[in-house]
Amino acid sequence: MIVPSRYRHLAVPFICMVSFVLFSYMVIIGNVDGIDGWWLGVNRSLEDPSIVGVFKVLTHLGSGYLLYPIAIALLVMSRGRERMEYSILLGAMASSSVLVNAIKVLFARDRPPFPSQYLSSYSYPSGHACLSFVFYWGVLLISYRRGYVSRNVALALAISLPSIVSFSRTYLRVHYLSDIVGSFLLAFMLICLFFSSCFGNTKR
Repeated sequence: MIVPSRYRHLAVPFICMVSFVLFSYMVIIGNVDGIDGWWLGVNRSLEDPSIVGVFKVLTHLGSGYLLYPIAIALLVMSRGRERMEYSILLGAMASSSVLVNAIKVLFARDRPPFPSQYLSSYSYPSGHACLSFVFYWGVLLISYRRGYVSRNVALALAISLPSIVSFSRTYLRVHYLSDIVGSFLLAFMLICLFFSSCFGNTKR
C-alpha cells in the first residue's frame, strides 16, 4: 500500500508507537524478565562504592530540573525560525514528561530490588532516559541543521549523552533495562513526530 505523501512524515512515528505498544505488552506479560534479570546481575557485578557517587551525579544529566531551564534559555536566546524549533523541542519535552508520568501510573511497575536511592514513583518507562533522549537529540539536531556542530560531533554527543544517563539509571538500580528500551521508543516517536513537520521540507 502506498502512503500519500502528505502522511509520509507520520510513518516513522507510527512505527515507533506500534513498537512501543508491543514492547510494553511484552513488559506486562513478563517476556523481558529474563533480560532484565541478567542486566541487573551485570550491574551488580560492576558495582563499586567508589563510583556510585559519580553515577548519582551523572544521572542528573537527564533531570528535568536541569534540562528544562537549559531549553528555556536556548529558546529565549534564539531568533526567527530557530526560536520556533526550540519551541517545538519544549513541546516534545513536555509531551515526554506527561506521557511518561501517565504510563508509569497505568503500568504501576515496581522499581528494581535494592535500588541505590529511594524513589516513590513507578519504574516503566524511565523519565530521565526519555527526557534526555528528546532533549539531546533535539538540541543536536537543531545545532547540526544550523551548522553549529559537525555531523560527527552531533552523532557522537547524541549517542553518548543519553547513553550515560540511561546506563546510570540501571547502574543505580532505579530502572530495569526494559524501562530504558521503552523510553527510547517513546522518545524517538516524539522527536520524529515533532520535528518532521519542522524540518521535513527545509534544507540545511
